[in-house]
Amino acid sequence: IEMALKFDFNKLRTAVAGFLTGVDAKDGSALTGVDEALFIPKIQTAAVTKVVSADTTLTKADFGKVILMGANGVDITLPSCENEAGATLEIILTADYDTAVCTVVQAAASQDFFGNHYDSTAGTSGDSGATANTKITFSSASVKGDRVELLSDGTVWYVKAFGKADGAITFDN
Repeated sequence: IEMALKFDFNKLRTAVAGFLTGVDAKDGSALTGVDEALFIPKIQTAAVTKVVSADTTLTKADFGKVILMGANGVDITLPSCENEAGATLEIILTADYDTAVCTVVQAAASQDFFGNHYDSTAGTSGDSGATANTKITFSSASVKGDRVELLSDGTVWYVKAFGKADGAITFDN
């Protein structure tokens, strides 16, 4: 079976951070004047980011991105996670709470949030996502760098929330 492989050389070039030390392709030993050498690329992992400073509805094109969320009343609506198993998002607060909470809500009422909030003082805090939790709130205790990581199973969102203070991030109805 023959198969053609097409790819963009510019994208490949920017995805490769370098190469592991070359070895003899036949037996994996060190290179010493061999005919065939094997060089394995090291792929770089740079986060694709999006800056959000006003109320925003994300799209499926935003899956896999790190969202930098401005503070003070920014509300983010997630894209639908229905039939999107493996979809991920990370949302990071870019400033301390000042005058208004920020929220993250799902696209449909059935796409609940499940997970826990972890803080720097007590480990797991008192809030956990559960059925009918439709909103994540960065509360008045939130500070720059607090974040949520989201993963979909194609039906609901699973959440790991990290905040400096207990109660910095809550799961609400």
